[in-house]
Amino acid sequence: MGPLKNHSTDGSITEAENRLGKNITADALEHAYVSGLTEIPDQIQADLQQFMQQLCQHLDSPIPLVQDVKNYVLHSGGKRIRPLLALLIARGFDYHQPQLITLACIIEYIHSATLLHDDILDGASLRRGLYTVNKKWGNTPAVLIGDYFYTRAFTLISSLQDTAITQYFATANSLIVDGELLQLMHVGNTRLSILDYFRIIWRKTAVLFAVTARVAAMLAGRPRAQQRAIAGYARCLGMAFQLMDDWLDYAGTATGKQSGQDLLEKKLTLPLIYALQHGNTDQINLIEQALLADQPHIHFAAVKRILEATQALDYTKKCATYYSQRAIGFLHQARLENTEIAMHLEQTALYVVMRRV
Repeated sequence: MGPLKNHSTDGSITEAENRLGKNITADALEHAYVSGLTEIPDQIQADLQQFMQQLCQHLDSPIPLVQDVKNYVLHSGGKRIRPLLALLIARGFDYHQPQLITLACIIEYIHSATLLHDDILDGASLRRGLYTVNKKWGNTPAVLIGDYFYTRAFTLISSLQDTAITQYFATANSLIVDGELLQLMHVGNTRLSILDYFRIIWRKTAVLFAVTARVAAMLAGRPRAQQRAIAGYARCLGMAFQLMDDWLDYAGTATGKQSGQDLLEKKLTLPLIYALQHGNTDQINLIEQALLADQPHIHFAAVKRILEATQALDYTKKCATYYSQRAIGFLHQARLENTEIAMHLEQTALYVVMRRV
């Protein structure tokens, strides 16, 4: 895949992309995030401790069910990349006021809520090797706990007392829902285009990365050019991260979900979309049969061979690498004052396409 031109300044979908067709410890958080990467800068460690403390405190409730599910969700692992991104970017702009920890909690609550609702929509039973909330407690409690996470997030957003920030979060959440609706609309659509798929993951995944970065820059009082640049970095990082998740589901080791989970849930991700567009008749028929089967996972090995034969996995990784490189370009435009953190964020963009989990 050659270099692409006509990049947007804020990391939104461009014409170039059209052509691409109980309490958790900070140590546990760090280990989950930096596996195979560099250590989190020392200056972030205190922020992480405060974040983990407040993440639990803001969800305290006299309702036993809320406490049980909260502890289960927050103890179930995860890389916490989005809140850590907020901490790193704000520190990169030399900002370290209490609102930074509030922002990190907001982001994690919104992300957790979307996962709870995603698992219900997908009928998922496992996440990160554990039963999902809907599997363990049922769909109704999972919906309500997801709503509870959302309400806590927007309560904290209102505490920032910034209309522009509130608007960015409102827009971001609308786009996330749009992404869910687009994905629902295309369930079973084996003619889903690569561009339409990018539009879905931009909304479902990358938007929350972007708003995280932009609000961190806004809190730091940075001008709009820097806000747009760092939002572009985060948006492209989110795209690369999602595309590597797609790749790892077929080519790598477990990512916290079962290997082959996308096929099991009959999800059309980029490897399948590419193979359906470039495979021969027999290969296309086999993929379509797998997606229609009652037990699609029994076809996993055959589908994986097709993805390899059609170079769908190579293409997916090339797309992730493209977004990783775009992220680095936006990062340089953002001109962070803290060079150590700027280097760490650049390494993060590189790590995303090298990770095996």
